[in-house]
Amino acid sequence: MAGFKLPVLTHDVDCEPLGYPGLVVTFRLNPGYVEKAFPWDDIENVEEQNKARAKALETEPWCAEYSWAMSRVIESVTFPADMSEDGKSYTVGIDSPQAFHELTTTEGFDQNIITWAQSGFQKARQEWLATEVKN
Repeated sequence: MAGFKLPVLTHDVDCEPLGYPGLVVTFRLNPGYVEKAFPWDDIENVEEQNKARAKALETEPWCAEYSWAMSRVIESVTFPADMSEDGKSYTVGIDSPQAFHELTTTEGFDQNIITWAQSGFQKARQEWLATEVKN
């Protein structure tokens, strides 16, 4: 079967109600299917699997399932000029688990931004899916 080139559908969540006016998290509504196997998945013994996972995350913490999953649905985070040290606005693209991890572990970043924005994304995604069903 031939592949498809569907447009990426996005939804912006403005974090103003959280106290961050102008900070916008852009989510992908249709991230598509990607097969992902983590290095520890093939280990049958749960204890050994946990040890292998912990060891891998010591040197590459972005390999965590959470970072991988979030990097698939978050397209970018835009910071207004008044929220940066140099007074410039920035858009941080999230194109990998490492990019997501680096953003969320940067000094001064509030982890609640992701949690709160994800709630808005889920609402928008449910509305989008409901529209699809009606059509």
